[in-house]
This record gives sequence, structure tokens and C-alpha cells, in this order.
Amino acid sequence: MATIRASLALSFAERYSALIIQLAASLILARLLTPAEIGVYSVGVAVVGLAHTLRDFGISNYLIQESDLTTDRIRAAFTLTLVVAWLLAALVWLSAPFVAEFYHEDGIVSVMHLLSFNFILIPFSSVTVALLRREMCFGSLYRINVLATLCNALTSVTLAIMGVGFISLAWGGVAGAVATFVTATVLRPETATSVPSLREGRRVFSVGSRLSAASVIHELGYVAPALFIGRILGPGPVAYFSRANGLVSMFDTTVMAGIRAVVLPYFSEEHRVGGRLSSVFLLAASYVVSVAWPLLAFTSLLSYPIIRVLYGDQWDSAVPVAQVLCVAFAFSAVISMAYSLILAMGGVHTLMVAQITREGVKILLILVGTMFSLQAVAWGLLLAEAFAMFMFLALVGKRTGIRFVEMRRPFYDGIALTAVSTAFPAWVVIAMPPESGSLVFPLVLSALGATAAWLSGVYLLKLPIRTEITGLIQQLLRVLRSVD
Repeated sequence: MATIRASLALSFAERYSALIIQLAASLILARLLTPAEIGVYSVGVAVVGLAHTLRDFGISNYLIQESDLTTDRIRAAFTLTLVVAWLLAALVWLSAPFVAEFYHEDGIVSVMHLLSFNFILIPFSSVTVALLRREMCFGSLYRINVLATLCNALTSVTLAIMGVGFISLAWGGVAGAVATFVTATVLRPETATSVPSLREGRRVFSVGSRLSAASVIHELGYVAPALFIGRILGPGPVAYFSRANGLVSMFDTTVMAGIRAVVLPYFSEEHRVGGRLSSVFLLAASYVVSVAWPLLAFTSLLSYPIIRVLYGDQWDSAVPVAQVLCVAFAFSAVISMAYSLILAMGGVHTLMVAQITREGVKILLILVGTMFSLQAVAWGLLLAEAFAMFMFLALVGKRTGIRFVEMRRPFYDGIALTAVSTAFPAWVVIAMPPESGSLVFPLVLSALGATAAWLSGVYLLKLPIRTEITGLIQQLLRVLRSVD
């Protein structure tokens, strides 16, 4: 457990460091670039994002969950990653003019041409990063990812200040990829190799292809809003959706991504040594729900002042979208835990079928939503994720033997804790509505009240996460006493 806590601490440190950098850059860029400019980049990066799911070919997750990882299998993984990534680099470059013509926006060509360069470098760092995650070397991962985020942000902001426009964001992406390549090369573990070989290629391809299919389908669902909105409603609405999604994604970046980085290798290790994954999953689900649901409920309630304070009044149209997306992300948080468990147990085919079902429903509902309004797209996403959560939980129950009555407890506790922690912010919104002209004071007051209520709720409801909070408090007290 101590190793898990240390890994989580480093993983969260990485995410929060990245958040501070990304938030600072986002605040500056939101005032330097117009919604239309950011919309052009959003469409281009969404298309490239589809290629990114293919270029990994499921290799990263394969390397983490493989029970018998040999040198030949690592070499085969590198070789497949290299071939796929370089082919995709050429495809992205050549397809850029056709994508730009489809969206009637010439700027997309420049964005895609620049981002295609990243595919040349990524194979040399992705295998290294996957092996570091498998070995839970989160100190090295911290240095790699934070440096890449910093280079991305500094390049984007500097070029935007110079008046380069939307292409500054693409140059930032290239700078981040270069930084990742250099740092990963310096910090690579002994097991990493850049020697090509296909001796174990059939095994790696078999697992990787199915994981890749699941990733591609997931990415289709992720970028579907930007693609459909850009085509049907235009670049402006894409920017509003992107801003709303970006705000809510801060939670995913700082909380869920940090947890996912540790949970998959931890679940995989437990499975390799014959641990009882049912109890491990229920505990992980309780922790995630106890943090995710109250935080997302708070963000939904206070979306208007948060977006106004962070980005300015030109982004007000993103508020109702962000409020709905917060609920959708609450369901996604549970799905990610279930996904990691099924993958750790070797359920690659199950995941592929589940992802096809999940994203098929999502794409259909999003497409229907674009026929009505931007907010209808968000509601379509919410309904799709609610359906997917119950589907994935059913799959977890089938694989682990967890009964439905056992699975309900963490979510009932999460609902109760969310109600307790959001009661005060809800009162503040009613008593001091943002329209009164004051934004910062109600926001700060709500945050303080919600934090106090959350801590009280954790102990009154006797939730499992209270053990971690108590341990953290005791550790802080020991540090303070040592200082005295």
C-alpha cells in the first residue's frame, strides 16, 4: 500500500504541475486568440487525434499488462509502433488538404502538417514511457511529462504574443513532442530497446490490434463532437464546446489521469500475483466516486463564474455545455476504473466489443444533438456515458463475481457525499447569483464551504477514503513537529 500511495503522490504531483502550466497558458491564449482561431486548431487536432490512437497500436497498454514480458516482445512492440507511426505521419500530411476542403478552412492544412512531425518522434519515447509505467517509475514520468507540458505552453504563448495566430498552438505541440523524446531518451530504463525485431510480432500484434481497435473507437467518440459540430454548426460552436470540454477535462487531467496512470499497472500486478481484484476494485471505485462526483457537481454549479473569471465574457456560451458535461464526466470516471480492471485481467476482446458499443451509441446521440443545438450535443454525450457506465459495471461483475448489491454501496455513498458537499455552494448560487456583479467572492466562498462540507461528510458517512485523509493529516503533523 505504501508503494501505491507514493506512486499516486508522484502521479498527482505530475498532473497538478501540468495543470498549473496548462491553466496559465490557457488563460493567456484565451485572450490572445479568438474563438474562431481556436476553433480551426480544434478541428485540425481532432482529426490528428484519430491518427494518434492508431499510432500507439495498443502497444503501451500491452506492455503494461503483459504477464511475461521478454526482450523479444519489447523489440516487437517497438518495431510495430515505429512502422504504424511513420505510416500515419505520411497519411496525416497527405490528407490535410482534403480535410481542409471538407471543413472549408484552409488553416487546417498548416495545423495537420505540423502535427504530423510528432509521429516521427513518438515511437522512440512511447515504449520507454510504457515501460516506466509498468515499473511504476513515476519520478521519471514526472520529469518527462512536466517538461513536455512546459515546452508546449511556452512555445504556444510566445508565438501567440508574436501574432502568429492559431498555428502557435500546433508549434507548441511539436515542441512538447521534442521535449518528450529528449527526456525519455535520457531516462529510459534498462529494459527499453530501439532494436527492431518481429520475432514475437504475432503475439504483440494479436493483443495490440484489438486494444488499438478499442482505442480508435474511443477516440472517434471523443472527437465526434468537434467533427460534427465543426461540419454542421461551424468553427465558433466548436470553440465553445472545446472550451467547455477543456474546463471539465481539467478534472480528468489532474485527478482521473493521475489515478489511471497508477491503477492499470497496480491492477495488472495484482492479477499477476493472484490478488483478489473484486475487493481492490470496490475500494478504488469508492475512492474515485468520493472525489470525482462532488468535485464535478461543484464545477457544474459554479460553471458561470469559473468560466467568466478564467476566460472572460466572450466564452459565456460555453457555460450551459460545461454544466451538462460535468455530469457526463462523472459517469466516465467510473468507466475508466472498470476499463482498467478488465484490461488488467486480459479481457482485450471484451473491451473491444464494449468500446464499439459505447462509442457507437455516443456518436449516434451526438449526431442527433447537432441537429438541434450545442447543448443538445452535450446531453447526447451524457446519456451515452450513463448507458456505458452500467454496461461496464455489468462486465466487471461478470469477470470478478461482484454482486450488484455489493457494487451499489460505493455509488450510494458517492451520491450522499455529493449532496452534502454541494448544499452550501447551491445556497450561495441562489443567495448571491453571479449576475449581481460579484464573481470571485461567491466562487471562493463556495469552494471553502464545499471543502469543509466534503471533509465533514467523509467522516460522518465513514467512507473508506477517510483512512487516507487521516494518514495524510498525521504525516503533515509529523512534518510540522519536526520543523519545530
